[in-house]
Amino acid sequence: NGVDLERFNPALDFENPYTPGRPALVFTGTMDYRPNIEAVAWFSQAVMPLLRQGDAALEFHIVGARPTPGVRALAALPGVHVTGRVADTRPYMAHAAMAVAPLHIGRGIQNKVLEAMAMGRPVIASPAAFEGILARPGQDLLVADGVAETQRGGMALGPFRHFGNWREMLPSDTSWLTYWQDGDMACAQRLAPEVSCQLIAAPNGGIAAAWALLRQWRPSLLLTNNWGSFDWAIAARGVPGLAHLHAEDGFGSEESAGQLRRRVLARRFLLRRSVTVLPSTTLLRMAREVWRLPAGGLRLVPNGVDLQRFRPGPADALPPGEGPWLGTAAALRPEKNVGRLLRAAALLRGQGVAFRLAIMGDGPERPALETLARDLGLTDCTHFLGHVADPAATCRALDVFALSSDTEQMPFAVLEAMASGLAVASTDVGDVAAMLSAENRPHLAALDDRALADALGPLLRDAPLRVSIGRANRARAEQVFDQEAMFQAHASLIDGFSAA
Repeated sequence: NGVDLERFNPALDFENPYTPGRPALVFTGTMDYRPNIEAVAWFSQAVMPLLRQGDAALEFHIVGARPTPGVRALAALPGVHVTGRVADTRPYMAHAAMAVAPLHIGRGIQNKVLEAMAMGRPVIASPAAFEGILARPGQDLLVADGVAETQRGGMALGPFRHFGNWREMLPSDTSWLTYWQDGDMACAQRLAPEVSCQLIAAPNGGIAAAWALLRQWRPSLLLTNNWGSFDWAIAARGVPGLAHLHAEDGFGSEESAGQLRRRVLARRFLLRRSVTVLPSTTLLRMAREVWRLPAGGLRLVPNGVDLQRFRPGPADALPPGEGPWLGTAAALRPEKNVGRLLRAAALLRGQGVAFRLAIMGDGPERPALETLARDLGLTDCTHFLGHVADPAATCRALDVFALSSDTEQMPFAVLEAMASGLAVASTDVGDVAAMLSAENRPHLAALDDRALADALGPLLRDAPLRVSIGRANRARAEQVFDQEAMFQAHASLIDGFSAA
């Protein structure tokens, strides 16, 4: 069995069907089916009373069509709710603290378990419900047999998300050979000291050199990222038995307006026997429909953010001035189109809107952008901050965040702004609409200077509006975009190769 990862996607926005402040456990299924009836009756009568001793607010929701009179009678028990048929089960999964599948009899792979896992929900399943599912008990989900084990599992998860520590999921003797396509190894400073990693200087010789190095190293797994690493993907085809995991998370300016045919064909041919990881539903759809890659080799892993680091709170001081702080964070490259933001800012300035603009980041476009800011008369309110050592502290000093890119997929900058409690005005690119809270979506813009100005204007003029939207964005980041889920998903993929 399989699950539709675009439909069962935790990045989608669903209205919360539960009572606020009451953590919900959920069971989904047709409720005139005897194994389901027995499962919910047992859980309601034997397990829920024990769980509610630890948390009296805990609720159990039985969601599914055709509940029998016996199932409906369970609603008389404390904390138990029976919905009957609902138009869509996904909101119940998306907002549940945990999905339960306490089946005593299992007949085939349980889609309810796969769907809950696809929605990023913790799952506790009986051995019968777990049968046939390729997942690791204790890491991907909990498997519990009997009242005591199920109670312990429910109390361990309770109203909280459970994510395994991705670092502990890797074998202790894993070592990494890391090659930088452009020779810039500055990111190596972010590696933890305990990671065994040998940095490899960029070799001359292209595909042939990559092939020779792969045959020399004999790695267990080759990880490549984006188009710039395709020499290695080609070379890997000449190394029998080498597993290949490829990640695509976006495109450069040369593909911002559309896919280049030769690259489409290269991806279609070179990745058809690889596992390809994609952070956005937009890219997942492209991989299926344009690159025509087999669905079995595609994995959707949404990006995540460090919610402890990026959070509302005390802020670094920015230069004084009049009006709220508008900020952006981007590598100053053509596809990020920070010039669009400057032109939108000039339009707002012409309307009498006061603001200060902070641009975090550096890159080849900076001289041209500084010239543009001067030509637009924005030098008195625009601050090019360059590389910022702690962007989280600067984000906390902002009032509104802007994204002006021509192309994105699931931009970390937007996630960081959301986690920082900021309202966002953005071009409508990639999965940004699905990422933002419902309250923030009216502030999406077409790829146009005036449209971006129109999206920004209300946020800069109305402080209560931007504060309210910022709170909604923070809540959504907490609910859906915790980086531990991303770590766990990537580590599970790597671990799966090492166990193969």
